[in-house]
Amino acid sequence: MTAHAEPDELRFAREAGIDEIVAKPTSLKSLELAITKHTGPSQAPHSSPPSRRYGPLPHDLHKVLPDTAYRSNGAIARALQDGDLKAARAEIHSMRGAFATIGEHEISGLRASMEALALAGDAAAFAREFERYRHDAKEILVRRAAGESQQSADTFSDISAMR
Repeated sequence: MTAHAEPDELRFAREAGIDEIVAKPTSLKSLELAITKHTGPSQAPHSSPPSRRYGPLPHDLHKVLPDTAYRSNGAIARALQDGDLKAARAEIHSMRGAFATIGEHEISGLRASMEALALAGDAAAFAREFERYRHDAKEILVRRAAGESQQSADTFSDISAMR
C-alpha cells in the first residue's frame, strides 16, 4: 500500500514480484478485496482477538517501537530547529500509523492534528503539540512495556510456585 507511486516505481514493483499495489486513500473493503484476491477468503476466528489497546506490546514491537519513536522525535526536533515543517510532518505521519496499529487512537488523533498544523504552516502550535505528543507517547510506551514486564514477572512467579 502506498500513497503515491510513479509508473517506473509500479513497473519495478511488478518486476520484483509484487502482484498488486493499493493506493491510499482506500477503504477497508477495497483493501480486503485486494488481499482476498491473492489469499482467498479468511476463516472466521473461533474467538475474538485480544484488544490491541491494552496489555503489553508484542515482543517485536516492544523492541522496535520505542527506538523508532526516539529516532523520529529527534528528526522532528531537528526539522523544527531548521524550520522544515514538511520534514516534521512526514515524520509525524510515519509514527501516526504505528500508534494506530497498536490501538492507541488518541495519540494517533493528536498526530493527525499536528499534520494539519504543519500543513497550515503554524510552527509554534506544532512545536507545542509536539511536546504534548512526546509526553503522551512516552507514557504509552512505558505503560505498554510495563505490561510486558508484569507478564514476565507473573510467569516467573508461576514457575517458582510449581517447585
